[in-house]
Amino acid sequence: MEIGMSNFDHFAMSIAKNQKNIQRLVKSVIMDEDLSPAHLFVLRSICSNDEGASANQICKLLCYDKALVSRVIAALEQKNFVMRNPKDLGLKRGFRLIATDLGNEYVEKSYKAVERIEQYAVSGIGKEEQEIFFRVSMVIGDNLEEAVRHLKETED
Repeated sequence: MEIGMSNFDHFAMSIAKNQKNIQRLVKSVIMDEDLSPAHLFVLRSICSNDEGASANQICKLLCYDKALVSRVIAALEQKNFVMRNPKDLGLKRGFRLIATDLGNEYVEKSYKAVERIEQYAVSGIGKEEQEIFFRVSMVIGDNLEEAVRHLKETED
């Protein structure tokens, strides 16, 4: 039997390579040297909902661990990019964060730069192919999450 790389090997390596390149490109368009791609992604996730987002919601959405999200939120608060949603001021946990005017302005500027990255990424790929790719990618992600849950259940 010949041992070679499977489609899954190629897929996994491609995902890792793409993730590294996305991080490099996003870092190149961030307008503040103190911020990382994680800061931008957290801020954009907060801005994507008018009511804001809790740390737990951000962790789930971005697949970041709690420690990273806590550090990023603290830095964004220090820069006055986010604040607690005034509707949640009485909560000690589970409160949502919303973007300040400064945070919203920063995200608006970032959208143009991220759009350029997206245009490079999908260059030469038709709209229909893009839609298929994104749908299939979401299904694969869901399937892998299910596999991780199943693995955890069998380990316990």
